[in-house]
Amino acid sequence: MLQVSFAECEAGDDRYDDPTIGLKVDLERVKSNGIRVISGNHLTLFTDLPRSKSIDELPAVFDAAVPQWSKFFLVPENRIAGFSVVGFLIKDLRKFRSSGLIPSKLPPFKNGYTFGKRSFWMYDQPSDFMRRQLLIHEGTHSFIFSLLGERVRPWLNEGLAELFGSHQWQENRLSTAVRIDSREEAPFWGRTKVIRDHVDQFGHLSIQEILSYQSSAFLKVDSYGWAWALSSFLHSHPLYRERFGKLASSISNPEDVNRQFASLFQSDREELEEQWSAFVWDLDYGLDGEHSAIQYTPVQRKNETLPIIAANRSWQSSGVSVVAGKTYWIRSKGRFVIRQTDDQNGKPVAWPCETNGITLEYYRGNPLGVLMANIRVEPHGDRSNRMDFGKQMKIGLSKTFKPTESGMLFFRVNEFPGDYGDNSGELLVSVVEKEE
Repeated sequence: MLQVSFAECEAGDDRYDDPTIGLKVDLERVKSNGIRVISGNHLTLFTDLPRSKSIDELPAVFDAAVPQWSKFFLVPENRIAGFSVVGFLIKDLRKFRSSGLIPSKLPPFKNGYTFGKRSFWMYDQPSDFMRRQLLIHEGTHSFIFSLLGERVRPWLNEGLAELFGSHQWQENRLSTAVRIDSREEAPFWGRTKVIRDHVDQFGHLSIQEILSYQSSAFLKVDSYGWAWALSSFLHSHPLYRERFGKLASSISNPEDVNRQFASLFQSDREELEEQWSAFVWDLDYGLDGEHSAIQYTPVQRKNETLPIIAANRSWQSSGVSVVAGKTYWIRSKGRFVIRQTDDQNGKPVAWPCETNGITLEYYRGNPLGVLMANIRVEPHGDRSNRMDFGKQMKIGLSKTFKPTESGMLFFRVNEFPGDYGDNSGELLVSVVEKEE
């Protein structure tokens, strides 16, 4: 981080000008309005905010993001050497207007806006995390526009910016495109809440609805949440992350991104939509694609017909089909670990659990660890072969039930979406048709 002295800048310095958007920076005028300059290797930041560690380190945050963008988008290092961006971090808009730093063509914006290829404006944010988040978000746009071109669909443009904006900054080290584990880690972020509220009221958006977003959709914060959710899902899911990387790294390709998407995911599009539905249904802090992925291939013990259900994964096929109108008896057995915590001396303590769950904690109204089931119904009419995650049922140690639809039984233990990773062990299930 370098605090630039105005004395070091010549009066006619035009490094910050961008005639294509009507931006011309008069350094003397800027200085007279109480705006200072902070500079890094790739970012020059004008701001009226006072000196502080969280503000003055922003160019270092930006510089740390550049090689991560370069790696993700497959941009060679020799192309990023000359990459530079001018940013404006605003507390008092009047000072920036008086300084001539608000071009007449700059449209109104609520939080941040990248205008042209190498300039962005952003208002100060209510937390250090959100200030960095917005800086990285707008920086992602600048990187794409400067080095990859501007032919990018709105959902991917904003989704990638939101994905990289999901970050950690600790001891001057930046990690981008990471999982946000708690509200405390990201004050005022709220992307998961946006999605959960929408799902509770209206249901979830399909992938196609998000792919069809126009730029005007991003006048609402909900659209940023959905674009982030889709990019995060594709980036973290073991079945799709490689294809998503190919899609993102080919932005400069003249072929339309949505046509590339259709081609890349054509072979398993129905399963993609189902995996997306599962991801959105469970979406919360800490959720990762690795443990939330639906497992379609059943696991069975050698010399036994009983399916194995792992405690550290979400929905798993039992390989057992049921027929509508018939009666079945499901039984389960097994002992597994549902939680790992530390005692007062810092020693690890495992929470043992059986398939009836434990009532120390509940998730969505059911005991932690209790065995849950769902039916992946057989396709009929225009309906594809897909689970309805709102119809999952509690099984526990045993349950007799009569399905109203035919299909394949899937199981999982009831768990907070972000906590499957510390579970271990497995259980067995038995499904028997009962005589009427």
